Order: sequence, then structure tokens, then C-alpha cells
Amino acid sequence: MTPEITMKLKNFLFILLILSLSACKSEPIRFSNVLIDVGFNDAPVTFVAYTDNESTFRKYQEILRSEVLVLGQLFDKYNDYEGLNNLKTINDNAGIQPVVVDQALIDLITFAKDYNSITEKTFDISMGAVLNVWHEYRDEGKLLNSADPAEYGRVPSLDELLNAKECVSWDFIEIDDVNNTIYINNPCASLDVGGIAKGFAADIVVKKLIDAGLETAIINIGDSSIITIGTKPNGDEWGVGIAQPKKNLLIADSSVDTLYFKGSIHISTSGDNQNYYIAGDNVVYHHLIDPSTLYPVETYLHSVTIATSLSAASAEALSKAMFILPYDDALKLLNKLKIENPNDVIDAVWVYELDYAPSNAQSKGSANFSVVHSKDIQSQSRLYR
Repeated sequence: MTPEITMKLKNFLFILLILSLSACKSEPIRFSNVLIDVGFNDAPVTFVAYTDNESTFRKYQEILRSEVLVLGQLFDKYNDYEGLNNLKTINDNAGIQPVVVDQALIDLITFAKDYNSITEKTFDISMGAVLNVWHEYRDEGKLLNSADPAEYGRVPSLDELLNAKECVSWDFIEIDDVNNTIYINNPCASLDVGGIAKGFAADIVVKKLIDAGLETAIINIGDSSIITIGTKPNGDEWGVGIAQPKKNLLIADSSVDTLYFKGSIHISTSGDNQNYYIAGDNVVYHHLIDPSTLYPVETYLHSVTIATSLSAASAEALSKAMFILPYDDALKLLNKLKIENPNDVIDAVWVYELDYAPSNAQSKGSANFSVVHSKDIQSQSRLYR
């Protein structure tokens, strides 16, 4: 056998070996689980991941569970935890002393302050005093609404809300990055991070999972913050449904739309259909409070979904802000952000009462709602395919 033939034979055998090894390597397997009792007011955490085996999936799931549990306690404004200075510790020490806290809490509050500026003060975690008033009335109202016979809740007076507003200002919040402290210098002021905490926690958790080797997954924290990681092994798109914003919906109904994405994306939805009560004036009072009026937003809008490559925390903050803002102002903010971040995806879907979408917006009817999409997300929508 000549040297040339011998070399060709070796190359052929090498190619066969590579093909054989490739054929033996199996596709990642889809695993899923729902975690409960991991904080954030017991919001369920759905975890779907593609891994080589169940043991690897369980490893990632444990990272997710432990991190969400710790961050849920850190960002909690209602409960104390032994040996932990959390958001409640900061609020409890308002007007008393600075509180040394974990860097993640410093980062969260700083991030939220930035978004207060970005959204022209529409998204504001320093509104704790006003939100506390609404929280008390809403909890009472829910109990009364669920009584037998059902009763109506009460509505806070404008004077009560204006008094609480005197305790709202970022001037009252002192962030010390050198000593890792937060100090609320007004004893009546407080912070409420409920509108961004799950998203911010999700960003931290996702980074740790990717650092640990996770390549393909989707995580859903409380249905308000959804993150996809990577692309499905078979190349298919992720499909993320936008729920119908119906009140008193005990069993999941068909989605009002589905958004499709190839790779990583952050999605958040804010709506008026979950955290609400009915008052004596027969008005439904939900939890999305307009800082300019101090009352829940009153429009025909029922939900806003943000899809962005920026971060899960950005998606959460923007979904709240764009629910509160009138459509034209929300669209103006969206376009401004897209210009400032030309390499990122930043898009929105507004769900209105049927036939009550803004007259200057293109809408699609779906499941008794009128759905409006920002231009660049139409190609990702089921309603446009």
C-alpha cells in the first residue's frame, strides 16, 4: 500500500470516527418542574430546561430554588428574617439610622432609581407610603368582597393619600455605595420594590445558572417575569402566551396572543385583573397606582406586556410605566428607548377592552379584546402570522 493510499485511509477512518461520535451524542432532554414556597408572596416558579440528564436538571433547579428563596427574603418588605437586613429592616429604620445591606439590595434600589428617571417618575419605588395606604384598603376590600354575603370595600380619601404623598421623594433615600448602606432620612417614608423585585431577582438567578453551564431554559416567576435562555435544541422558537386579562379567572383560558422568539428574551406583563377589589361605588380598584393622581389608572387598558433583551428588571419596570402612561406617551417613551438602545429589542403589546383601543393605533381583535402591538413585534405575534 502506497503512502498516499495509507494517508487517505487514515483520513477516511478519522472522519468515520468523528461521525460515529456525533451520532452517539444524544439531544438534550426537556425537563420541567414548578417550585412553590420560595418567597415573593409564594409566587410559583416554573422551570423548564434542556439538559443531558435529570441529575443535571436537578442541579440547576437547586441553584434556582436557593437563589430565589434568598433574594425573596432580601427584597421582602413585610417579614423579618433572623440575621438578615432586608427591605423591611430599611423601612423600619426610617429616620433612625442607615442599614448595612447586601450588595444585591443596593443594586436593586439604584436600578429602580435610574428607572424612575427613565420613565419620567412614572415608575417609583419611593411611593411606599402611598402604596401602604392602598395595600391596607385593598386587603380589607378583598376580605369584604369574599365574605358571605359579599360586601364592598372602602376607598381612601384624597386627603389621606395627599398626606402620604408628603412622604414620597427620592430626596429621602440615601444610598451609600462605599459603606453599603441605605438610609431613609424621613421617618414616614418607605420603599416598595414589588413592581420590580421578581425581575431583578430573575436577572441575578439567570446569570448564576448560565455561569453554572445552563444553555437552554425558560423561567417563569409568578407569571409576571418570564425569561428564555438560549435557543431550543431543535431550533424551534419559544412561544410565550399573553393571558387574557379577565377578572375572577380560576382556570387558565386561551391566550389573547402568543409571542415567538428564537433566543434569549425577557418578558413581563402588568395588568388590572389580579390584585384588585370592588368598592361601594361599584368601581374595581387595582394595584397599579398613577403617581400623578394617587389612584389606580382608569382607562380601557387591561394589560401591557414588554419584551426586551435589556433585562427582566427592565421589562418589569417598563410594563408598569407603560400601563400607567397614556398610550401616546407610552409609545413616545418606547421609541425613545429604542433609539437610545439600537442593538436591543424593546417592544410592547397593549390589551384593551374590545373596540376601545386608541383611535390612532392599529389593533387586532382577539378573545373579546383589542390588541395593539408596537411595530417591530408584529412579526413575532401569532395574530400577524
